[in-house]
Amino acid sequence: MSAYRFSILTFGSALVALVSLWLSYQLRYDFRVPTAVMEDLWVLMLWLIPVKLLFLSLFGQLDALPGFLGWADVKRIAAAMGIVAVLLLVLNIASGGIGYWAPPRSVAVIDALFSSAGLLGFRLFLNRMHSGVSELIPGQLEYMPVAVIGAGEAGALFAQALQRTHHNRRRVVCFLDDDARKWGSTLLGIPVLGGPEKLPALQEKYGFRSVVIAIPSARQKRIRELVRLGTDNHCRIEILPNLADLNAGISRITDLHQPQIEDVLGRPEIDLNTDSIRESIAGKVVLVTGAGGSIGSELAIQIAAAAPALLVLIERNEPSLYTTESLLRKQFPQLELRPRLLDLRDAKGLESAFKQDQPELVFHAAAHKHVPITEREPVETLRNNTFVTRDLVQLALRSGVGRFVFVSTDKAVNPVNLLGLSKFLGESCVRAAALAAAEVGGFSIFASVRFGNVLGSSGSVIPLFKQQIAQGGPVTVTDPEATRYFMTLSEAVGLVLQCGAMAEGGETFVLDMGEPVNIYELARQMIQLSGYEPEVDIQIQSIGLRPGEKLHEDLYPVPEARESTSNAHIFKAREAPIALEPLEALLRELEEELERDPKGLRDWLTQRLPTQGGIGDN
Repeated sequence: MSAYRFSILTFGSALVALVSLWLSYQLRYDFRVPTAVMEDLWVLMLWLIPVKLLFLSLFGQLDALPGFLGWADVKRIAAAMGIVAVLLLVLNIASGGIGYWAPPRSVAVIDALFSSAGLLGFRLFLNRMHSGVSELIPGQLEYMPVAVIGAGEAGALFAQALQRTHHNRRRVVCFLDDDARKWGSTLLGIPVLGGPEKLPALQEKYGFRSVVIAIPSARQKRIRELVRLGTDNHCRIEILPNLADLNAGISRITDLHQPQIEDVLGRPEIDLNTDSIRESIAGKVVLVTGAGGSIGSELAIQIAAAAPALLVLIERNEPSLYTTESLLRKQFPQLELRPRLLDLRDAKGLESAFKQDQPELVFHAAAHKHVPITEREPVETLRNNTFVTRDLVQLALRSGVGRFVFVSTDKAVNPVNLLGLSKFLGESCVRAAALAAAEVGGFSIFASVRFGNVLGSSGSVIPLFKQQIAQGGPVTVTDPEATRYFMTLSEAVGLVLQCGAMAEGGETFVLDMGEPVNIYELARQMIQLSGYEPEVDIQIQSIGLRPGEKLHEDLYPVPEARESTSNAHIFKAREAPIALEPLEALLRELEEELERDPKGLRDWLTQRLPTQGGIGDN
């Protein structure tokens, strides 16, 4: 407890108690108090004022910041003074109204009312002085002013928490709120000055450069707008925890977090049919390849939440497999889990795993995915991304797997790099398997899911920018005009599972990626969210497109090749079926080319693959 704070409240409360008691006697005796009664009054004050202070302390009213007064404090002050009044009434009855320690009953009641009103007035005065940048508290002018967007319960609790935490060198100077009915009012003595759009005009007057968004129930779109408003006006933005975490006790009201880049990217909120996803997974044996990667591990987590009978994890990197396994065992202790340290190119090991586990659903997420690396390693890329997919699809066909979902990429559309070419061939293998299954009347369903970059995934641009900003820059972008599609990891995986549930065979699903994001603008926003000024505090440097990179990515070969589905965030690419024989012939030639001319693989594939349609169409 601050000694200065305690002294202010103790002295002020004692003065209020003294004046209240004196006024009570004056009213009781019509301002003509007998001399003998006045002598009793002075003695009464000697013990009654300490008693009042004792009860105020017990009710927590001598350790709050002097500038804070909430409804809970009003009730506590009234309760403390009420108890003192009851004590005086009991003493009066017990003594027959005789003695300095037993004032008249009317005095006890009047004193309780005066004391409560006086203490409330005293605290309101301090509150007004506090919100007006008073010099009453030493160092008050050293506090950092903060504007809070959201004059509701969350905003009030946050302001209250700041005022109660004396060591926190911040104070709320104003509230802003979308609700016009609140404008012009005060909350905890702090003015509500208008809507958030008034923020620029209020900055100079109130001197704040820190803004807290205190609207836990706000939709993502509104949060995004408020974050942009703050960053555009060079404010440090922080956001309160969400309502679920606050209600569950996971987070405290002061556990602020800085907005992440996904808060400002303009992603639409997705709508998943969780019932259909759970129905497609619950009680089934599900196998995930690449389970140690970003996509694979998130797939495993969301699949585990849908209660499969058995979840099989295949991963060739031991530390990554261990990390995913540990996470799943901690979060889902009842889950039947079978991690397998296995390279998908080990045909015998893979076939043994399928015989033993008998998977009903397969999500194939294992792949090499980084364009610069895949450009340098074309043979490894094609073996891992294309031929592994071919072998896995054929094994799934032989094993009678119910559903097979291949995780692809937007780079498979009009491919110009090894990653895109290898994934295009992987998609072709899946479509050929779907046609083969249909021709023999099989029940296996094969589908691909295509999407763009995943925010925060290993090796993506977001972690790179964060690292460069932390080091003071420069932040490097390939080209100021370059754009990419982005979505969060959880929503990408949720939509992959949705595609798996709705697949009927042969589809190439395309996820709604929202609007493409300019990479240079992305770098600017990340610098601003970190509290720096782009091109002033941290430079942005253009390094040019790397080999195999496009200036802009595509989601469809042509715009007309898009079909809607029952989910507004999932589309289908209109593509021709692929016959198995011409595809297998092409892949045999490609295997020979791997050995003959590794450096010319990209050119060889580019000449032989169609820009759209099926293998063998041109």
